[in-house]
Amino acid sequence: MRAVVVVAGVMLVGTAQSEPLVFYTAHFPDQTSIQMSVIGDRVPEEGGYDFDVSIGLAKVNATGAMTFFDRSSHHARIRCAEPAYVGFGDYRFQVHATLPSDWKQDLWKAYCETPVS
Repeated sequence: MRAVVVVAGVMLVGTAQSEPLVFYTAHFPDQTSIQMSVIGDRVPEEGGYDFDVSIGLAKVNATGAMTFFDRSSHHARIRCAEPAYVGFGDYRFQVHATLPSDWKQDLWKAYCETPVS
């Protein structure tokens, strides 16, 4: 069984953060993890979405040191209103409270369930 670890930090449009917030992490038996972080966001280019985000992937070893960071940009789109979903490539993944948590659910929660002042 393959697992993907995702860590994402949240930077709301128009704000900057010095360190991304982890929203999902996958752990492996050898004590390594893969993290996904939001490395940028912007106003969505495609109608029907609330956020466009760029995601980076990092591998962290058992001591907590980052051993790899994928600097290529992986784009995702987020729609907060019903029907709520995360778009990745040509796919739309619906978000439901009853589904098991995964990186798409947690990315949606980080942007759509976080209060903004």
